[in-house]
Amino acid sequence: ATERKSLATEVHRKITLADRSTLTVREVELAVNGEGRVVWYWFIVGDRQVTGEFAAKALEALAFVTRNADSERIVSLSTASGAGSRARLQAFVEAHGACVTQGFAPEACPR
Repeated sequence: ATERKSLATEVHRKITLADRSTLTVREVELAVNGEGRVVWYWFIVGDRQVTGEFAAKALEALAFVTRNADSERIVSLSTASGAGSRARLQAFVEAHGACVTQGFAPEACPR
């Protein structure tokens, strides 16, 4: 069997929002069609934000068993890598606070 490894490295980042709350994201820098991208992503299961795949699966299983599976989603934000990439993502998250942290749920995003 051939073992596959990701060439992209991931780090966890804790983002401080304007209201002083925090959002933990996974960050990966990768190349898409030869262009560098910085991606921040996390999972939302019900009303809980998590960054680990195993934690997300455990919450999904618990929601299924308790018949309380409201919603599950992966939230991702991306920008071109290079100077200012993380500052752009940070500015977007700060500008759209609750909308972003709640996974772009319609009730959290003003129209």
